[in-house]
Amino acid sequence: MAHYWDAVLKGFEANIWDIPYAIAYEFHNDDGERSSTNGSETRSGSRSRSTRSSSYSESVSSSGRITIPRGCSLAGVIGKSMTQVPLGFDVALEEPGFHQVVKKAISSGEPILLEIAHEKTPDWLKSDTPGRAFDELITHAVVMPIRPTTRNDSEGLNAIGFVVMGLNPRRTYDTDYQRYTRLWSQQLATSAASVVLLEQENRRQMQLKAQLSINELRFSRFAEMSNVAMWILEPDGALVYGNQTWHDQMDLGAHCSKTGEDGRPIWWDRITDETQPALADAWKSLTEDQISTNIEICIKPSKKTKQCRWVLSSAFPELAEDGSLKAIWGCNTDISHQKLAEELKEQRLLDVLEAKRQSESFIDTVSHEMRNPLSAILQCADGVNTSVLEARGSSGNQTHTKFDREAVDYILESTQTIILCAQHQKRIINVRISTIHL
Repeated sequence: MAHYWDAVLKGFEANIWDIPYAIAYEFHNDDGERSSTNGSETRSGSRSRSTRSSSYSESVSSSGRITIPRGCSLAGVIGKSMTQVPLGFDVALEEPGFHQVVKKAISSGEPILLEIAHEKTPDWLKSDTPGRAFDELITHAVVMPIRPTTRNDSEGLNAIGFVVMGLNPRRTYDTDYQRYTRLWSQQLATSAASVVLLEQENRRQMQLKAQLSINELRFSRFAEMSNVAMWILEPDGALVYGNQTWHDQMDLGAHCSKTGEDGRPIWWDRITDETQPALADAWKSLTEDQISTNIEICIKPSKKTKQCRWVLSSAFPELAEDGSLKAIWGCNTDISHQKLAEELKEQRLLDVLEAKRQSESFIDTVSHEMRNPLSAILQCADGVNTSVLEARGSSGNQTHTKFDREAVDYILESTQTIILCAQHQKRIINVRISTIHL
């Protein structure tokens, strides 16, 4: 805004006939810091511009509207001495004359004619310093409001200031002169709108940058405290960023960005030989096909862990505006416990299958061992039964009052066989029971 007011006064300075003097005032908030006005005493044909150090944000709200009360401070003056012009006053005061003209101009958005000889006109406007406009006393002036926009503003609350411009004492304030001052007012408003929008955009950009810096700081702190390894790599594999967890996993220290003799990044050698082929395929998909990928890789033992560590690596490509690969982002999640659980589960499954196989083999063996004695028992028992029945049938014959010796021997042999088979089965059953208990 300091450059804006300088440009306004510079534009007025050239026309010494139709603009004998011009006094610019800028609105500000009473509770805000008032900007200082520096300038030298004006003489004939000279001008004084204020050096504005305060930002426009002190004068207007975030929506570009000035808040009430409407205090104003001097922004610059040409054609009058600085000692004759007040450095500031309160437009909101209910005083007749000059204050009411300023309020009317601000509310209507149009230049308002001010009669210098009126009794209510301030003395500092009545005083005159010869040197411009034929060295004659100025009898009339206009108050030109500077409103960047008139939309939804019937009270002129978005005005940033106003200019008191003296009129040519030898020219009637006719239609042409009125059109001339109106064009000035419109031009000032248009220029002010550009400045206001630019400063608002600059403030917005500054706020976005500040917010971005805060978000970057938060993300950096989050990444460093996270137990998930986060990393960013160049398309050739060189490390751009890796949090502390990533460095702990790779166990490379300050040499993680270097490349090995084979041209691959040095962190590649930290991957076990079994999972390097899968990693090579995934890397090809990322760099050539530009496709996001998830892969399980195994990292060699580090100085801390002393054992291999499984991680689930999720990576996706970052593309530039022209579609080329800019970088690769990713994170590694430690799944060593999950892999251990899977191995234990698989081992238990194998143990169960082996126990089942052994059980089936044992049952087959027991069945075979029990089948033969049972067959012998059945045969022997059947033989004993037959012999006894024959002996009973022949007991009515007088010549055979006793069993034949041959039949007795057969019965004795069969009973012994039955006893042996029964004892054998008993031993098998006892062994089976002991195995089950074990």
